[in-house]
Amino acid sequence: MTEQKKAPRLSACIIMRDAAEDIAECLESLVGLVDEFIVVDTGSVDDSREIAAKYAGKVYEFPWRDDFSAAKNYAIEQATGDWIIFLDSDEALTEDTRKNLRSVISLAGSQETVDALLVHRYNVRSDSREPAYDEDDSERIFRRDPALRYHYTIHECLHFTDGRRLQEAFVSPQILAIWHTGYSPERLEAKARRNVRMLEEFRATGKPKSFLYYYLATEYGDMGDYEKMAEYAEISIRQGEAPGEDASFPYRRLCEARQHLGDEEGTLRALEQAMGKFPGHPEFFAAYGKLLEKKGQHAEALAALQRAAKHAKSFRDSSSKWKNRLPELYEEMAGICFRMGNAPRAKSFRKKAEKERRST
Repeated sequence: MTEQKKAPRLSACIIMRDAAEDIAECLESLVGLVDEFIVVDTGSVDDSREIAAKYAGKVYEFPWRDDFSAAKNYAIEQATGDWIIFLDSDEALTEDTRKNLRSVISLAGSQETVDALLVHRYNVRSDSREPAYDEDDSERIFRRDPALRYHYTIHECLHFTDGRRLQEAFVSPQILAIWHTGYSPERLEAKARRNVRMLEEFRATGKPKSFLYYYLATEYGDMGDYEKMAEYAEISIRQGEAPGEDASFPYRRLCEARQHLGDEEGTLRALEQAMGKFPGHPEFFAAYGKLLEKKGQHAEALAALQRAAKHAKSFRDSSSKWKNRLPELYEEMAGICFRMGNAPRAKSFRKKAEKERRST
């Protein structure tokens, strides 16, 4: 009789500092799913350690030295599971993920070609679960391996220290996903200031870092410094940085910066550049149409919004659900037609908007 293979042991690793607002929700979402908690505190002065100890028993301490990888690698070194799930203290598993987590890891564990799982992350406000930022995918689940560690002091990434190539598998958000909270304006700005300081220090070393200028653009935007945001987004575009699998992100940051600066012509140029680079991406056509409508260029605006609607029907990426925005696009087109004096066409777009609402 064949011996049944044991389910892989799972360690949950979390580093934290002054996380009293979030850590209970994070750990509660993992209760009953993991075989051990490895919680590492990097210098909390609030009640984080006491709260975490109710779940983890022991809370490890690691002095903070402006290096996320160092703290995370220390946590990994304490783990004993076959697989590790590494969450930030302001992240928690969705309810569907709780149902699917163990079976997905068991399946991944049976495939020697999979080292890590890319998990979808919904960046939301903690009080409402309303979107607060672009969604993304990140390495949150991986095999425990002596050579698999994080590198870079900030915006850290997993890599094999022995030169092996990390083999990742993407998991559908319907199966595994994470809530990432903590997006109040005050907390976001504080994180951005810390991150900018660390990124600028890293830039001063002259060492290469993946997506350095994209990250700088993003963090300066969160601080409200849109001149710097635009500057670094342009550098990111020139260097061909493409965070994750979406090369459009630096263009999005540039357009966003130009809009915040009130630079209408600069925004138009950035959108035209992006539309040329990504002719199938609805976001840039939609923004271009809205801006042209604001300038009173009704016919051109309508044409751009029609292009956006055409692409939205089939477009998929990690941060946009464009098909759900079709009703909004059709309503905008209806409004333009009314302003152009074409009531029958406006009525037609209104019907399309209603049809799309019923289908979503």
